[in-house]
Amino acid sequence: MSLVEVQSLESEITYALGKLNKKTGKTDPKQVEGYYLGFRTIEGGKYGPSKLHFFQTSKGIVGVWGKPDLDRKLSAVALGTMTKAEFAGLKNTPKGEMRTFKVYQDKDNTIEVDINHEAANMTLSDSGAYDGDVGEENEEEYESYDDNSGSIATAAVQISSADKAKRVQDLLKSKQVKK
Repeated sequence: MSLVEVQSLESEITYALGKLNKKTGKTDPKQVEGYYLGFRTIEGGKYGPSKLHFFQTSKGIVGVWGKPDLDRKLSAVALGTMTKAEFAGLKNTPKGEMRTFKVYQDKDNTIEVDINHEAANMTLSDSGAYDGDVGEENEEEYESYDDNSGSIATAAVQISSADKAKRVQDLLKSKQVKK
């Protein structure tokens, strides 16, 4: 029997691409590049559910708040694929401004990711760990989201061996996403 470590899908860094962080007064990074690990749906926001997307980067796992355009584009990316997502600007629509994004992927540069769908379908409101607003119209409270809380429902990412972690770091250092 070969035991495989199951890791939690959580992040140490969480932000919204290109959004002004009202607590610090600085703009969040405009792009993220890494292996796409999947997303978690965050329920309980004033404006409905939001998605939090996770990327394995050279700095660790990063969580990025979704928006309709980003969610739609990332839905076409296979889990474990080297991906670059970047804020592209605002677009006027009949309902107001919409945040737009560019998403690139390198289908030849992948890692194995196995999501535990039962855990991935859990929401933060199920655990009682989150009750702020991160919906489409109001993200100002996203900075207070604590993704390292022991009570947060997490999705499991299964990595085949300890060598996989080293491979991820080596690949991140040596390869960049091709546009």
